[in-house]
Amino acid sequence: MKDGKLEISFPENPELYEQIDSRLTFISVLGFEYNSLDRKFVMENISDLVGLVSAVRTSIRYFESGRLPYEFDSNIERIIQAAQDSDTQMINSINRWNELNDSNTSQISVPGFVRSLFPYQIRGVLHGLGVDHPANFSVPGSGKTTIAYAIYSILRARGVLDRMVVVGPSSSFMPWEDEYEACFGKGPVSLRVSGDKVDTLEEDFDRSDLVLLTYQMASRITPELIHLMSRSNTFLILDESHNIKRFSGGLWSSSLLKVAPYARKRMILTGTPMPNDYFDLWSQFTFLWPFRNLLKGSSEYKTLAKSKDGRERIKDIVRPFYNRINKRDLNLPSPEFKVIRVPMGKVQQRIYKAIAAKTLADLANPPKERQILRDWRKYRIVRLLQVATNPTLLTKYSEEFSVPPLFSDNLPISSLIQQYPEYEIPSKMVETAKMTREIMDGGQKVLIWTAFIHNIKMLQGMLSERNPLIIYGGIPKDEREDQVFNRENIIREFKNDPNPRVLIANPSSLSESVSLQKVCMNAIYLDRTFNAGQYIQSLDRIHRIGLAPTDVVKYYILIAANSVDEAVHSRLNLKFSRLLELLNDELPMVDLGSDPSLVSEVSDQEFEKDFEAVCRHLTDLRDVEMNASKN
Repeated sequence: MKDGKLEISFPENPELYEQIDSRLTFISVLGFEYNSLDRKFVMENISDLVGLVSAVRTSIRYFESGRLPYEFDSNIERIIQAAQDSDTQMINSINRWNELNDSNTSQISVPGFVRSLFPYQIRGVLHGLGVDHPANFSVPGSGKTTIAYAIYSILRARGVLDRMVVVGPSSSFMPWEDEYEACFGKGPVSLRVSGDKVDTLEEDFDRSDLVLLTYQMASRITPELIHLMSRSNTFLILDESHNIKRFSGGLWSSSLLKVAPYARKRMILTGTPMPNDYFDLWSQFTFLWPFRNLLKGSSEYKTLAKSKDGRERIKDIVRPFYNRINKRDLNLPSPEFKVIRVPMGKVQQRIYKAIAAKTLADLANPPKERQILRDWRKYRIVRLLQVATNPTLLTKYSEEFSVPPLFSDNLPISSLIQQYPEYEIPSKMVETAKMTREIMDGGQKVLIWTAFIHNIKMLQGMLSERNPLIIYGGIPKDEREDQVFNRENIIREFKNDPNPRVLIANPSSLSESVSLQKVCMNAIYLDRTFNAGQYIQSLDRIHRIGLAPTDVVKYYILIAANSVDEAVHSRLNLKFSRLLELLNDELPMVDLGSDPSLVSEVSDQEFEKDFEAVCRHLTDLRDVEMNASKN
């Protein structure tokens, strides 16, 4: 096999090219083309591993029936061997899973480990050892990385594995390196694969025990990855594996399905295996078991996933192959939620009422086209969120939600909007700054959340004497983008500084893979959107395993009184309760995505409910105003 082609040549028996039955077999039956110049049969554009193995096996049967000697190149030999092993591996994995369910093992020895495992993590390790290619669908903050390292350490000590390759979002790189040190008491020989390292990739790969790359990079260097993993015993892990959820046509999915067979062991990690529906499972389990069609072929699976009985069948099929730690298994100390309703300033209140009245009036004549209507509604929700927090936001382009500045020439309060900073400081921002100083004066660190970048920068100025740290999308992610000033160094400074510090961030830039629970017990929410996925992920930054039973995590939720914040609070509470129930399901279908868009990954039905809540708020506000004017 070479460059996506399967080639069959007969250097020792050139006369076979002239045999009509050979030509018929390879051309008519198998679908090869005859290259008369090079005198070989070629099958091009191979992307389906099952089809490749089938073609090779059929060719082998032909050779053996004619008692013809044959040999493979190293790539084909590895794939065929993996395919032959897959049947046995799957049967053995199911048997070991049954044995694990019947056992009461509560201890395990992990060579070189300095970290103690929780009982629920031990079960995850045992599952990952018993199932040749496992999935771990445990909730965020349960220690999936630790479980993976324990599996790796045990199998490396047995001589089964040489190194670990992790494909994940770039935000996961630092946590993987930090967790390695926490697990083994020393840092890893780590390689972060980037574009400028491709030329030395083979040399760097061979001397590393932890290789990290993004999904984008993996899709760019697929042939190189295949070559490297065909030379060593690699533990290939997909972190946040829902990134290859796309059922068909996804570049990341197709690339990693090509790479998968060359790994000695494969594993997927995600707390959200089905962000949207059952179709999200197919690529993930096909990555784990590329030769076995665990979830059938794509066409058959598509039919299966559409019916209730079919979905139950899918659950039965995959059940032995994944482990899941639920939220209730963590036994974390309950956090405290303190809701603080803050009256708006007089000028802010005037602006809010004018925007609310204009929005309510606009509802009488909405656009007809579906996508335009959705954007139209999003703009109006964002306007209300902006003015409830900081009316200055109305005059600026919103990078977070791709919403242009408000053109207020037709509003009676246009001058108030344009000159708002001259009149007052938004009351929620004043309260946030006050609370932050009080928490820091008490010797503790604090995390401030806001959806808007301008709010981050404004708070940075208001708290300048406290030397605040900030993270948002415009901050370089790591040293590849900026050697000194980057998110990783900012997080390290926040975590390692023994003094009280404040970190101000938006959920979309600090949503995945960041653990702050050992250094910070306080989070202030200046504002929130209807995005429940981002909200629950932000909660998990400081409420994760590693907390002592006596630790008290405190969340301070600021709400502008009589504003859209009330509708957001009500909807998020409802979604949060539903999400907590789903997080305790065995195979949850729930979106915990971190896309910064207010409506991204939100179903039309959910968005409709969010907008209905906003409309009820506007109607109630109008009714209150009308009753007040009558009295």
